[in-house]
Amino acid sequence: LMAAGDHENAAKLFEQSYQFKEAAELYAAGQLFDKAAAVYERASMFEQALNMYVKISDFQNASECLIKMNRPFEAGQLLIKGGNQKGAIEIFRRIPAHDEKFIESRLILGELASIHGYKQLALKFYLEAAHLVGVNEKSVEMFYRAGLLAAELGLLDHARKLYKIILATFPDYKDVADRITRASAGEIPSAGVAGVAGAAAADGINPDGIAVTPSGRAVG
Repeated sequence: LMAAGDHENAAKLFEQSYQFKEAAELYAAGQLFDKAAAVYERASMFEQALNMYVKISDFQNASECLIKMNRPFEAGQLLIKGGNQKGAIEIFRRIPAHDEKFIESRLILGELASIHGYKQLALKFYLEAAHLVGVNEKSVEMFYRAGLLAAELGLLDHARKLYKIILATFPDYKDVADRITRASAGEIPSAGVAGVAGAAAADGINPDGIAVTPSGRAVG
């Protein structure tokens, strides 16, 4: 079969003989990339399966391979590329605080939620992370975005506290000092959302619950 160039049927025989690597390679040679991917995955050859799935734009199965390889951040990125933002949100939410991609994943979570109009949820994503990591060079942008959202949602006390956390460690960060002044003056950057305080509380957001510890960690 191989001599005749019948890659598919030759691959089937290899597969039946549990020679998955050879089978997958023959499926790929015959441009049967979906079958090649499935056989590679069956053999726990996830990197090779990933390459095949990406080749045919099967981002769902590609992301599952990345999860099996403990690469959740890349899995979430692939789901966004494939248009499955809900799936991406679920993956990013599960990335633990000790992961080097944790803060970046939270920034993306906030962006996704905001884009779809769930600004209270976006704020919650930022604040959950703030409680865990405190303010530092990597997380300062997350605190800043949380402050912007809080101000936009009319939670001005909350916004001011977030800005003060930044100011204590990064006094020259963007326009934080100016935004503290605006929040203190009661200025809401854009039209507020009706009932936002109640919605925020229902989502577990406490507008009065941010304080600063000596370590710069946000606590509620």
